[in-house]
Amino acid sequence: MIDVVTNIDNLIISIIQKYNGDNIDISDNSLRDNLKKIYNSELVSKLIEYIITLTINDLDVGKAYYNKTEGELTVKKLMINELKLRQANESRSNMKNQIDEILLHMSGKSSSKTVNIRITNIDSFSAYVDRLITERIKEYHFKNKQNKLNEALHQVEIIKIILYKIVNLLEEINVQNGYAYIGEKRTFDEEKITNDVNKLLKELI
Repeated sequence: MIDVVTNIDNLIISIIQKYNGDNIDISDNSLRDNLKKIYNSELVSKLIEYIITLTINDLDVGKAYYNKTEGELTVKKLMINELKLRQANESRSNMKNQIDEILLHMSGKSSSKTVNIRITNIDSFSAYVDRLITERIKEYHFKNKQNKLNEALHQVEIIKIILYKIVNLLEEINVQNGYAYIGEKRTFDEEKITNDVNKLLKELI
């Protein structure tokens, strides 16, 4: 499991570097191979695709926040950034639910009476991966854009704990012969909001 989690972490790091203009190639072959050894599922590629999308969503959220404070603020600029922020956040929410659902199908649903039920956005696989992405993005900015090396080292300590928690979660799935989680339900029409935001962005840009 340690190899799988290391592969996930390396994939996230490479996406962040590529997003920020570093000239690197993104490869998910090691992660794909290691996951298939464990789960032997055609859904492995889909899980990796969703992790990549979630990473880009998180990067887009950060970019929208930074753009608010750069240069002269205009009403149009503010509106575009707010819409991009909403767009990325809606996609993030969808991706997290999809990641947990894919892992459930890959590993099976545990029937153990003592199963540990995870909760999306709190302690599910997608919640840990999302937090890992966020902390890796912070580390990149502290180290490469703000020259705050102590803060970057602080991020490394947080990341070690998150990686440990992901390893434990995957090992737990093996012990209880499956995954169990409760996903997030929205009180509004997520698809309508996404379509409305995309329409407004096209009109403004």
